[in-house]
Amino acid sequence: MKIKNGESMDEIVENLMFIKKVITYDGYYAEYIVTDGKYDLICMDTSIPLPPGVKEPEQGMRIAKIFAFSIDDTNIKRIEDDKSKKCLVKKRKRPLSYYLQAEIIDKESALVRIGRLIIETEELSDDLKNGDFIGFEADRLDCLLYE
Repeated sequence: MKIKNGESMDEIVENLMFIKKVITYDGYYAEYIVTDGKYDLICMDTSIPLPPGVKEPEQGMRIAKIFAFSIDDTNIKRIEDDKSKKCLVKKRKRPLSYYLQAEIIDKESALVRIGRLIIETEELSDDLKNGDFIGFEADRLDCLLYE
């Protein structure tokens, strides 16, 4: 799949989503600050064990996927005001929770983009389309390391 500027999804993910900092790791659970160099998100990773040959996660490791989870799947709203159509990451009080504003890049796969961070969301409603900006609450963000 090609995104608006001609990049494939693999090119975006492979080059630009990576661990900025390992917050915690115990062999079965990890929390990372994941970044694209501009936007940072705290994500949890329960896909342990790690890829073959890797003893523990470290700064610079590539992230394959980010998943947004929300208890209320009806909280996805289109951003209508042109001045508000921008990417936004706002940390909430609850641990690992965020308010996010993102651009829909693949409605069928429920993929959105904040900068170069690609996030899989809950199913998107029929009235939304690629290129729309949406705002939503994420109770937690999970991620998977690139193998």
